Amino acid sequence: MTGVQTCALPIYKDYILLDMTHIDAADIAPTVTWGTSPEHTAPITGVVPDPADAPSEQRAAAMRRSLAYMGLEPGTKLMDVPVDRVFIGSCTNGRIEDMRAVAAVAAGRSVAPNIIDAMVVPGSGLVKEQAEEEGLDKILVAAGFQWREPGCSMCLAMNPDKLQPEERCASTSNRNFEGRVHPLTRANYLASPPLVVAYALAGRVDIDFETEPIGVGAGGPVFLRDIWPTIDQIREVENEAVQPAMFRETYQKVAKGNKRWNELVAPKGNTFSWDDKSTYIHNPPFFADTTFTPAPIHDITEAFCLLNVGDSITTDHISPAGKISRNSPANSGYTGPYSFLGSASWQAFFMSRSST
Repeated sequence: MTGVQTCALPIYKDYILLDMTHIDAADIAPTVTWGTSPEHTAPITGVVPDPADAPSEQRAAAMRRSLAYMGLEPGTKLMDVPVDRVFIGSCTNGRIEDMRAVAAVAAGRSVAPNIIDAMVVPGSGLVKEQAEEEGLDKILVAAGFQWREPGCSMCLAMNPDKLQPEERCASTSNRNFEGRVHPLTRANYLASPPLVVAYALAGRVDIDFETEPIGVGAGGPVFLRDIWPTIDQIREVENEAVQPAMFRETYQKVAKGNKRWNELVAPKGNTFSWDDKSTYIHNPPFFADTTFTPAPIHDITEAFCLLNVGDSITTDHISPAGKISRNSPANSGYTGPYSFLGSASWQAFFMSRSST
């Protein structure tokens, strides 16, 4: 529904809002990714698009690469795709509002038996404390989810929280690039936190939430629309649970860490202790010859292009945050001592090469 009205904006008094468009959110279908970039999305009731319909050959090539990696064919219904694991977390999708919506969908229900692993990672220590204050962690654990400490998890694949080769995952991570959650992962489908919980309860992505129940309750079939929380319900809980004292207490002790953090063995000193044998991070050469008095500005001559890429190539392709496999594009053409390095070391390698 659209309407037109004239009103003066409260802050920018010299501007007049002449046209206002009203969008009913109920008309917007939930979406899920089909490819290897957050932009590759479609309604959950839609199909995998055809690269032949792409506006350019460059974009079509990127789509073909994504579909080959995901193991999908154009025209495949997104509801016909299976899922093995579910992951709710990352810094962008682990807010307290997300946790509340997730718990509302999971309350009184169970993760489907075919799901190998289901985990929830709060976005921060404060979110974790808020969620536990509201009892959300108990709801999720009772439903079969793991309740984790805040921090990087499956979305970065830098610890044991990795998908195995050929596995498919529905997650709330903010990236689904090739190898983001594991160098050999077949597919990572991005969706909203409540929708990921719905997939966990159903045990599959191939479900039509409009016509198929997510489970059976005491009163009969239960559909997603029956358990999806309203904004008013979320705000009611928020008003009861969020207190200023919680923020003050959390941030007053943020630098102290917790028991497990404080038990970690770390070198002492005022500067970082670089390890030349590290396969993850090396000292970048930017400041190797830096002096307190800056050198005079001079012309740059005979410079060359370090990297020239087209559409759909991201920093995750060039410099993955996790381990770089030998057969990955980021390692293409190089087999020296910097193989299998993380992003910081790879960038240090590029910087050292560009200065020679």
